[in-house]
Amino acid sequence: MLEKVILNVKFVKRFSKPKKYNRYAKEYSPKWDKEDAKTNKFFVYMLLLKTGKFYAGQTRSLSERMMEHKDNMVKSTANQEPKLVWFSQCTSREIATSLESNLKVLVDKNPRKIRTMIIEFKDLIKTLDIS
Repeated sequence: MLEKVILNVKFVKRFSKPKKYNRYAKEYSPKWDKEDAKTNKFFVYMLLLKTGKFYAGQTRSLSERMMEHKDNMVKSTANQEPKLVWFSQCTSREIATSLESNLKVLVDKNPRKIRTMIIEFKDLIKTLDIS
């Protein structure tokens, strides 16, 4: 009986359709847990690529992540000359991943809203005189 169950599981694994990638799904990696427990500072950010498309991401360390993007270590932005155009700080990874997921929807469904967010962000930076 157990052999039959094992064979059925192998058959299902071998012939089942691969899971479809959901670009809007919240990301999670168990590798994050240890370092995430040490902080309450996370970032959600928006990059403008040389193609004119936007990339939304989230990270614990914005400076490290930007270096990875600039050094072509991130597959989806490699050779795309990513430019940081917007970011926001969050207090938890959960909030950051939720916001990132919502931004990805906006990137695809309402890029005009993304452009408005970027303009408002740039205006805020000018008002605060941060360079």
